[in-house]
Amino acid sequence: MTATSFCSTTRSAPPGATAPEDLAGSPNKAEHYAALYSRMRDEVVAHPVRVDDANVGGLRSSDFVFVCVDDNGARRLIIERLEQGQVPFIDVGMGVYETDDGRLSGLVRVTASTPSRREHVHRNQRIPLTDGSGPNAYDRNIQIVDLNALNAVLAVIK
Repeated sequence: MTATSFCSTTRSAPPGATAPEDLAGSPNKAEHYAALYSRMRDEVVAHPVRVDDANVGGLRSSDFVFVCVDDNGARRLIIERLEQGQVPFIDVGMGVYETDDGRLSGLVRVTASTPSRREHVHRNQRIPLTDGSGPNAYDRNIQIVDLNALNAVLAVIK
Protein backbone atom coordinates (compact mmCIF):
# COMPACT_ATOMS: atom_id res chain seq x y z
CA MET A 1 0.00 0.00 0.00
CA THR A 2 1.32 3.43 -0.86
CA ALA A 3 1.19 6.15 1.77
CA THR A 4 0.08 9.48 0.40
CA SER A 5 0.68 12.90 1.92
CA PHE A 6 -1.45 15.85 0.81
CA CYS A 7 -0.90 19.40 1.99
CA SER A 8 -4.21 21.03 2.81
CA THR A 9 -3.37 23.44 5.59
CA THR A 10 -0.75 26.02 6.34
CA ARG A 11 -0.20 25.37 10.02
CA SER A 12 1.32 22.34 11.60
CA ALA A 13 2.43 21.25 15.01
CA PRO A 14 4.21 17.91 14.55
CA PRO A 15 5.82 15.93 17.33
CA GLY A 16 9.59 15.95 17.58
CA ALA A 17 12.16 18.53 16.71
CA THR A 18 12.85 19.64 13.17
CA ALA A 19 16.43 20.65 12.43
CA PRO A 20 16.79 24.18 11.01
CA GLU A 21 18.64 22.80 7.97
CA ASP A 22 15.58 20.63 7.17
CA LEU A 23 13.58 23.81 6.75
CA ALA A 24 16.13 25.65 4.61
CA GLY A 25 14.41 27.03 1.55
CA SER A 26 10.94 26.73 3.13
CA PRO A 27 10.00 23.30 1.75
CA ASN A 28 6.40 22.41 1.08
CA LYS A 29 4.91 20.68 4.12
CA ALA A 30 3.76 17.56 2.23
CA GLU A 31 7.19 17.17 0.61
CA HIS A 32 8.96 17.76 3.93
CA TYR A 33 6.96 15.06 5.71
CA ALA A 34 7.20 12.64 2.79
CA ALA A 35 11.00 12.96 2.92
CA LEU A 36 10.98 12.54 6.71
CA TYR A 37 8.71 9.49 6.77
CA SER A 38 10.38 7.91 3.74
CA ARG A 39 13.30 7.25 6.07
CA MET A 40 11.01 4.84 7.93
CA ARG A 41 8.55 3.60 5.28
CA ASP A 42 8.67 2.73 1.59
CA GLU A 43 6.46 4.30 -1.06
CA VAL A 44 5.58 7.54 0.72
CA VAL A 45 4.38 9.89 -2.02
CA ALA A 46 3.88 13.62 -1.54
CA HIS A 47 1.16 15.55 -3.35
CA PRO A 48 2.17 19.15 -2.60
CA VAL A 49 -1.16 20.75 -3.38
CA ARG A 50 -4.01 22.21 -1.39
CA VAL A 51 -6.96 19.84 -1.78
CA ASP A 52 -9.74 21.61 -3.65
CA ASP A 53 -12.61 20.87 -6.02
CA ALA A 54 -10.24 20.46 -8.98
CA ASN A 55 -8.10 17.72 -7.42
CA VAL A 56 -10.13 16.13 -4.61
CA GLY A 57 -11.19 13.34 -6.96
CA GLY A 58 -7.67 11.93 -6.69
CA LEU A 59 -8.47 10.78 -3.16
CA ARG A 60 -11.15 8.40 -4.48
CA SER A 61 -8.45 6.00 -5.70
CA SER A 62 -7.11 5.62 -2.15
CA ASP A 63 -7.59 2.47 -0.10
CA PHE A 64 -7.95 4.51 3.09
CA VAL A 65 -7.62 8.20 3.99
CA PHE A 66 -6.70 10.01 7.19
CA VAL A 67 -8.33 13.46 7.10
CA CYS A 68 -6.43 16.00 9.18
CA VAL A 69 -7.35 19.53 8.13
CA ASP A 70 -8.16 22.70 10.02
CA ASP A 71 -10.50 24.12 7.36
CA ASN A 72 -14.03 22.74 7.73
CA GLY A 73 -14.95 23.77 4.18
CA ALA A 74 -12.09 21.64 2.83
CA ARG A 75 -13.03 18.87 5.29
CA ARG A 76 -16.62 18.88 3.98
CA LEU A 77 -15.45 18.69 0.34
CA ILE A 78 -13.02 15.84 1.09
CA ILE A 79 -15.56 13.84 3.10
CA GLU A 80 -18.29 14.28 0.46
CA ARG A 81 -15.99 12.91 -2.24
CA LEU A 82 -14.71 10.06 -0.08
CA GLU A 83 -18.26 9.02 0.73
CA GLN A 84 -19.27 9.20 -2.95
CA GLY A 85 -16.32 6.95 -3.82
CA GLN A 86 -17.03 4.52 -0.96
CA VAL A 87 -13.57 5.19 0.50
CA PRO A 88 -13.14 4.48 4.23
CA PHE A 89 -11.54 7.25 6.25
CA ILE A 90 -10.70 8.52 9.71
CA ASP A 91 -11.09 12.20 10.48
CA VAL A 92 -9.27 13.80 13.40
CA GLY A 93 -9.63 17.19 14.98
CA MET A 94 -9.17 19.14 18.13
CA GLY A 95 -10.26 22.27 19.86
CA VAL A 96 -8.25 24.01 22.55
CA TYR A 97 -9.59 26.94 24.50
CA GLU A 98 -8.28 29.11 27.28
CA THR A 99 -10.57 29.35 30.31
CA ASP A 100 -11.23 32.55 32.23
CA ASP A 101 -8.60 31.59 34.81
CA GLY A 102 -5.91 31.06 32.14
CA ARG A 103 -6.00 27.26 32.00
CA LEU A 104 -6.40 25.31 28.79
CA SER A 105 -9.36 23.10 28.06
CA GLY A 106 -10.19 21.16 24.97
CA LEU A 107 -10.71 17.88 23.24
CA VAL A 108 -9.24 15.61 20.62
CA ARG A 109 -11.61 13.82 18.28
CA VAL A 110 -11.19 10.69 16.15
CA THR A 111 -14.07 9.62 13.91
CA ALA A 112 -14.06 6.58 11.62
CA SER A 113 -16.33 6.28 8.60
CA THR A 114 -16.60 3.19 6.42
CA PRO A 115 -18.93 2.35 3.54
CA SER A 116 -20.96 0.15 5.90
CA ARG A 117 -21.10 2.71 8.71
CA ARG A 118 -21.40 6.39 7.79
CA GLU A 119 -24.75 7.55 9.18
CA HIS A 120 -23.28 8.61 12.56
CA VAL A 121 -21.10 11.22 10.87
CA HIS A 122 -24.12 13.21 9.74
CA ARG A 123 -26.94 12.14 12.05
CA ASN A 124 -24.88 12.73 15.21
CA GLN A 125 -22.73 15.51 13.74
CA ARG A 126 -19.55 13.65 14.68
CA ILE A 127 -17.40 15.68 12.28
CA PRO A 128 -17.61 19.47 12.05
CA LEU A 129 -18.48 20.31 8.44
CA THR A 130 -19.27 24.00 8.80
CA ASP A 131 -16.97 26.81 9.77
CA GLY A 132 -17.34 27.62 13.42
CA SER A 133 -16.55 30.75 15.26
CA GLY A 134 -15.27 31.42 18.70
CA PRO A 135 -11.93 31.66 20.40
CA ASN A 136 -9.42 28.90 19.77
CA ALA A 137 -6.04 28.78 21.51
CA TYR A 138 -4.64 26.25 19.00
CA ASP A 139 -2.02 28.58 17.51
CA ARG A 140 -0.70 29.94 20.80
CA ASN A 141 0.25 26.89 22.87
CA ILE A 142 3.24 24.57 22.76
CA GLN A 143 1.10 21.76 24.19
CA ILE A 144 -0.55 21.45 20.77
CA VAL A 145 2.42 19.33 19.64
CA ASP A 146 1.57 16.74 22.28
CA LEU A 147 -2.15 16.84 21.49
CA ASN A 148 -1.44 16.39 17.76
CA ALA A 149 0.74 13.38 18.59
CA LEU A 150 -2.03 11.94 20.79
CA ASN A 151 -4.60 12.52 18.04
CA ALA A 152 -2.39 10.76 15.48
CA VAL A 153 -1.83 7.78 17.78
CA LEU A 154 -5.56 7.51 18.50
CA ALA A 155 -6.29 7.62 14.74
CA VAL A 156 -3.84 4.81 14.03
CA ILE A 157 -5.27 2.72 16.89
CA LYS A 158 -8.81 3.33 15.59
